[in-house]
Amino acid sequence: MRIAVASSGLGHIARGIETCALLLAESLNNEAKYTPGLSITLFHATRPIQPISLPNAVALPGFKRGTWANRWMTCLCARLGGWRYGFGSSYETEQTTFAPGLIRALRVGRYDIVHLQDPGLAWLLEKARRRGRHPAQVILAHGTEESPEFLKRFPFLQELTPVRADRSRSSISPGTHLWMIPNFVDTHRFVLAKSEASRRDLRARLNLAPETRIIGCVAALKATHKRLDYLIDEFTSWLSTVPNSAYYALVLLGATTSETPVLRDQIERSPARAQIRMLADLPYGEMPNYYVGFDLHVLCSLK
Repeated sequence: MRIAVASSGLGHIARGIETCALLLAESLNNEAKYTPGLSITLFHATRPIQPISLPNAVALPGFKRGTWANRWMTCLCARLGGWRYGFGSSYETEQTTFAPGLIRALRVGRYDIVHLQDPGLAWLLEKARRRGRHPAQVILAHGTEESPEFLKRFPFLQELTPVRADRSRSSISPGTHLWMIPNFVDTHRFVLAKSEASRRDLRARLNLAPETRIIGCVAALKATHKRLDYLIDEFTSWLSTVPNSAYYALVLLGATTSETPVLRDQIERSPARAQIRMLADLPYGEMPNYYVGFDLHVLCSLK
């Protein structure tokens, strides 16, 4: 069996969908060592910022988010009603321009399955499969708040939580195959002794006093959906009410977005700016060192 795992942002976007695609491909590749006939290929964006060490990793062209080419294409198509045909945002433009190369690779390689979490790309692949342009069955892992009407389009659907699975069972087509399987996470990667030494190391790295209590948040560095602006204001307000406030810090970790400069400006204007740290685009391998040093982990997303 030939399985493809695909992510249009992997290699230049350090967020959930992309990280989960890499972890899934790594896990399946390890399984393939002990399973005759099982072959795994990871398809990702060209010229990755961080090297991808999998033996079967293939880079495909496309207009990546955050590049001038993507912005130019998205703006041009917006004047022509681009939202109708896959160019309604920078993310959609990335998926739409990534799709032709992936469809070609699925056809030439005669893949049996393609697994992905990018919804627009999944629909382009499903339409291409129905037209006979490639043979791979499309499995969409749903983690992007798509509507029931959109999810009905797919014969194979993976939900990531029991709540979402229950909702989908009550609304999707009877012929849809549905599984509830959470995102794969290599928990061994996060097994670290929470020792005083590790706490001191993190605080020294962040230029904080050894006794500082850290409130940590790991999320895309944006206000919409992740509500980091709200968190910054809440921390600033709360800090003015507690004794020994100098020994508390807020640490924000995540991927850069178009809203990140606005958040940096907000921090600079905050009376608590000396106790707020924002670190962007850290390598995934370094994240356990930060998690282990948090005293409290918060997330302000409402859904």
